[in-house]
Amino acid sequence: MTDLIQANQLKRKGKLEEAIAGDRLAIDSNPTFAWSHHNLGEVLAKLGRFDQVATAYGRAIELNPNLAWPHYNLGLVLEKQGKLDEAHAFLLKTSELNPDFTKFSKNLANVIAKR
Repeated sequence: MTDLIQANQLKRKGKLEEAIAGDRLAIDSNPTFAWSHHNLGEVLAKLGRFDQVATAYGRAIELNPNLAWPHYNLGLVLEKQGKLDEAHAFLLKTSELNPDFTKFSKNLANVIAKR
């Protein structure tokens, strides 16, 4: 867990490459902890490495399909890439997992309007 905490601190300081290394150490230490994969996806997204983002968020979703945030963040990345149907599916799942969080519903509505 220490690697994950350090990676988050590095991410907040803007040391993104170092944060990636920390996230990867956290994954190596505990490969089945979904949040480590999610956090890696967040940093990769900040760096625009969208080809790797889907893998990181996808793994987080595989490990814990009930986590709303990896669905949400993957939906946003897919929306930015113009993959609106795929984005819709992930954002819809996010709203199903957490229907009371209006941020999720607003982004789902935005994607629906673009489709």
